[in-house]
Amino acid sequence: RLHLGAAAGAAAAAGAEQPPGMRRWDKEVVLVDAAVHIQRLAERLVASAAQLDSLREELDEARNEKVELRKDKLYLRNELDNVRDECRRLRADNLTLWQACRGSGLDVSLDKPD
Repeated sequence: RLHLGAAAGAAAAAGAEQPPGMRRWDKEVVLVDAAVHIQRLAERLVASAAQLDSLREELDEARNEKVELRKDKLYLRNELDNVRDECRRLRADNLTLWQACRGSGLDVSLDKPD
């Protein structure tokens, strides 16, 4: 955008006329334009760095939460196993009790009395 090419630069330096459609650039205008462009890029870079820091923090939080969820999942699996074992024991105890009652002549029908 700012570069006129070697031929145009050499022609301008030699005092020759510019080729048609070409114009001579003012160095100050070019430098100011470049400085503005660099400043905008620097601002965007700072904003991107801040966004990157924010995303890294979110990632760290998500990783920590994932670790906590894995711990919770392991705890709940252990609790579920414990509850299943307790259910098996209660069923076995219930069956033993039912057989003992039936063997002693007690009415162990499952019908509810009216």
